[in-house]
Parts: sequence; C-alpha cells; structure tokens
Amino acid sequence: MILLLNPKPKPTQFNRYLESFVFNTMPMSLGFLAGYLEAKGIKAEILDEQLVGFSYDYLREKICSSNGPKVIGITVLTSTYKRTCEIAGMIKGIDPAALVVIGGIHPTAAFEECLQEPFFDIVVRGEGEETFYEIVKSVDSGGPLSAITGISYKEKGRIINNVDRPL
Repeated sequence: MILLLNPKPKPTQFNRYLESFVFNTMPMSLGFLAGYLEAKGIKAEILDEQLVGFSYDYLREKICSSNGPKVIGITVLTSTYKRTCEIAGMIKGIDPAALVVIGGIHPTAAFEECLQEPFFDIVVRGEGEETFYEIVKSVDSGGPLSAITGISYKEKGRIINNVDRPL
C-alpha cells in the first residue's frame, strides 16, 4: 500500500485569507494520484492532516501496518513546507528506509531547496500521476530512478535532475 499525505499548514505560516482557502479545499491532487494508481492495480491510502492529526504514534501505526513498498507521497504547498519537513522527519525516524516523495507547487519550483533536507528522497516536478506510478514500479522492481522523467533526487550526495516529463 502507498500512503499519500496532505499536511496541515502551521498556523504561523499563513494569514486569515489563506487559512479560509486551505481549510475549505480537499486534497484533489492526491485524489487524482490515488485514482491513477488504483486504476493500475496499486492500492493507495490518503491521509489528510486537516481531518486527523499526524502524531508520531499515528504515523508509526500507518507506516508499520502498510504492505508492499514503503513509498510515502506528500503534497506540498509553500504554506505546508515546514510542517512537511516535520512529518518527513517523523517518517524517517519510524522507518529510515521509507522512500519519501514530495510533489506539488513548492517542490516543483524549489526542488533543489527541498532536496537539501535529509528526509526528502525524491521530488516530482510538475504533474505527478505517471511519474509517481513509475517511481512505485521502480521501487517494487529495483529499477533505476534515472529512467524516470520529471524527477529530481539525491544520489551519493549529489542532486540529479532528470529531464522534464511532457505535459
């Protein structure tokens, strides 16, 4: 099972206007991603921190009970970036081998900044359905990340930017 996370913005990260927008929207991007994966036969579970808080114990229970590759996708807005860092740190504390993949507007625009963090493994740049599916298949089969378009990742301390995926 693949876990897809929608972090809640930290209250200090947004103003009243942004708060009213963020808390009234569903994580549609994760819904599209989960639907795409499930159409390909891969089960995905969406965890939305706006509905259920992501405590260490909650994440440990979800991560340790999931079957299959330990791939965890997190959608990231600039307003959720700091919270995403905290959550990814918890994930790596629970399972250092879990592959933490981030995508969304912030990582697409600032992928090098994101990959400076020790707990992000892969950034999906741009649209994520096909790219994330290929990441999951690569992890499952042991295939190389170098063949996947639209991602940036770390390899031996270097940031690797694969070519962009066409829209």
